[in-house]
Amino acid sequence: MNDKETQYWLNTIRDANHCLRAVGTRAWFQLDREGDRYATLTTLHEAGQRFTVRSTYGHRFLVGRRRTIRFCHAVAESKVRGHFMLQIPSKFNRPGRQAKMVSRTTSVVLQMLEPATGEQFQQAVNVIDAKESRTTPRGTEPSHSRFLTNRPIKSGNDVERILRGYTQRWKDEELHRMWKSGACRIEESQLRSSDGMMKWAIIMVATAFRVERPSTFIGPHQ
Repeated sequence: MNDKETQYWLNTIRDANHCLRAVGTRAWFQLDREGDRYATLTTLHEAGQRFTVRSTYGHRFLVGRRRTIRFCHAVAESKVRGHFMLQIPSKFNRPGRQAKMVSRTTSVVLQMLEPATGEQFQQAVNVIDAKESRTTPRGTEPSHSRFLTNRPIKSGNDVERILRGYTQRWKDEELHRMWKSGACRIEESQLRSSDGMMKWAIIMVATAFRVERPSTFIGPHQ
């Protein structure tokens, strides 16, 4: 992800934070692996909003731990928190399935570093490690992800809530796919004015939503 795209993420977080604070509420940001970076995590921390970010860098060192231990090792050494079933959606190269997930949790302080400027930041987060067990089809890699969150984790219900909250991102991914390169094909528009393109994009995202929306939720008069 280049610096320009990163700036879009940061602007979105700040703008959302400004609007939400104005009405006295908070967001719960759900970010994929590209969000696990210095600029994004520090901006989320400064905003004071809730977040869950899928972890990318398992080999970073931790603050307050022995120097030889890394993030992935600390998570692997943590105790099993519980088991739960997760519906994994199908993709072009993978059928959907009900996966049995084993979860582990721990709390760590990450040593964050921005290589370009040398800036450093210590980020306290809760970590959830979720790995599929005994439901992986032959020839398929088990589902395995780690998540960084500032949501409190006090029980197995908290773990399940956080993980199921993150799965809502998948719906956004499908909506974006439908809008960008699926039925709506917004990238193929030949409109030249920015105003016209903006109006068309809004119409098409509404159309993509209707396409992706489950038919069971569409009433006879909608």
